[in-house]
This record gives sequence, C-alpha cells and structure tokens, in this order.
Amino acid sequence: MLLTTETWPCVLAPSKSLPGCRYRLTAKEFRRSQHGEHTIARAITWQTVQGWAAASASFVALRRATRCCCSAESESKSEERKLRREQKFLEKREFRRQRRPEKRQMAARRKAAELDEFLSKLTDEERASWRAEQKRKKEEIESSLTHAYEHGRPKIVISCSFSDIMSEIEVRSLAHQVKLSYSVLKRLQSSIQLHLTSVHPENPATAALEAAGLRGWKVHTHEDSYWDIFGASEVVVLTPDAEEELEELSEDAIYVIGGLVDKSVAKLKSLEQAHSHGVQVQQLKRLPIKKYGPPGAFPVVNVDTVVQVLAEWFIRGGDWQGVFSDCLPSRISR
Repeated sequence: MLLTTETWPCVLAPSKSLPGCRYRLTAKEFRRSQHGEHTIARAITWQTVQGWAAASASFVALRRATRCCCSAESESKSEERKLRREQKFLEKREFRRQRRPEKRQMAARRKAAELDEFLSKLTDEERASWRAEQKRKKEEIESSLTHAYEHGRPKIVISCSFSDIMSEIEVRSLAHQVKLSYSVLKRLQSSIQLHLTSVHPENPATAALEAAGLRGWKVHTHEDSYWDIFGASEVVVLTPDAEEELEELSEDAIYVIGGLVDKSVAKLKSLEQAHSHGVQVQQLKRLPIKKYGPPGAFPVVNVDTVVQVLAEWFIRGGDWQGVFSDCLPSRISR
C-alpha cells in the first residue's frame, strides 16, 4: 500500500539542513510537493514505516540502557573525584601542620632581625630608655591581668556548651575567637573578669582552647555550665534572638555570651538553651546594633567582637555609637 495524503497525514522526506536524515512532512507540504513546489516528496510503503518504527524503538531502548550505564558510571566517577578532593585536602592540611613550627621559627627570626635593625639605629642612651619603657608596659599589662583575674568587674562568661552542634572547623574557630577576646582585654587593660564554662575533657572545644594557649591565660575555667555556677537568676544572656535591647551595663552583672560559631547562622539556639534552664525573658538581651550601629549592620557578630564592645562601653562611658563605629567590622554592614 502506498501512502498518500488521505491514508497518512505525514510522510518522511530527506532533510535539507541535515543530510542523510529525514523529517516529517505535513499533509499541506505533501500536496504542495505534488505541484512541483517541493522536490523532496516521496511515498513509502507501510512495511517500511513499520521497519523504521521498530528500529526507532530499539534505538530508544538502547539509549535508555546506555543512559543508565552512563549514570551509574558518572556517579562512580563523581565519588572518585570527591574522594580525591578529600584526600588532597587532608594531605595539604598535614603538610601545613608540619610546616607550622618552621613558619613560626621563621616569623620569630624575622621579628628579631627587625628589632635588631631598629635598635642598631639608636644610641646607647635611647636603647636603654626604650628597653625600660617596654619593661614598664609589660609589667603594667601583667598587673592589669592579675587584677582583672582576682577582682575584675563585671564578669563576662563565654559558654562553650554548643560543641555538639558545631563542626571541627567551627570548634577551632571558637577557640580562635576566645583567644582574640583575651587579647582584646589584655590590650585594653580592661577590668573585666573573663570566665569560660563547660570546659571539660569530653568537650571538643577544650582541646582546641588548649591548642590556642589556654593554659597560659589568666582566665577562670569551669567544667560546669554557667547556669550551675552562677545561677540562672543572676545572669544576663546576650543573644541576637532576644526581644529586648541592652541599653545600660552594670559592673555587678554577669554577662553570658554563647560560644556558638556556625557558618549558616543557626537561629534561636542560645535563646532556647537559656529558656530550658530557667533564664527569664527579661534576662535575655541583644546588643543595640540596629539602634546605634551603622545603617544595615548585621546583628550577629563574633564572640571577640561582643567582648570588645562591652569592654569599650565601660572605657567610653556608654557611648554606643562610638563603640559600634570603631568595633564592628565593616563586613557586617549591608
């Protein structure tokens, strides 16, 4: 049987754009081709169409099978690439760890060389005066740290009780921020007394803090949580999720900062923890960053930034705008 416009609405014709391929002709195009407007019309038998259909079905089945195989092979290759990346990361981390002592020694030698060069340009009298001044500053800082450790007010507590919801990198970041907090108080010679809670052997943050130099710091460390040491009714918990803003600070208060470092900003964690241990709503405060900070400032800041803000507030006599202008990093302004 021959196919016509009455028996089959479309026929296959050689493609002009793709030589060796065929495309479907509509019935209208078929009629026009009969009048010489197209030279590509060509009637085919029903058996030929059936043969092409079978071949097409086989080709589709082959494509699907090939796609499945390719998909499995692609997943396998993806896993291999992922393992190679992880292995490469571990190798680089181990290489950096081994190079760390050498880099520290190089930095110390470079610093010593710079100091020798500076002192060589001074006279004997100037050199003796410089050394005496440096010794006086060091003794002054040590005296300030000792006084803050023994009689410091107010008390600032960094709660290290969130390690179970943080990654290893975030735990190390917390230890680094605590170290920066101690450095800030040391540099400002602040009278704030610093406490670290939940620092026990089972806490991963403990090892990270010791690696950061905890044993050489003049800070109070506690294995228990802050609500067990100071009592839930005596603390002011600072959390960006609180409803009330912190307007005034008191030297008699105990300010608790949640030691939570998370790249995705986990909301309500410190708030829920405080509620679950009896901290009342009026004891939950947030820094007044939106009120006194630069326009568009983000309310979530690092632990060391919070400590610096509180220390500067006491030094400047409550100037929130000046404190936020100098203490907030530019990256949090949006």
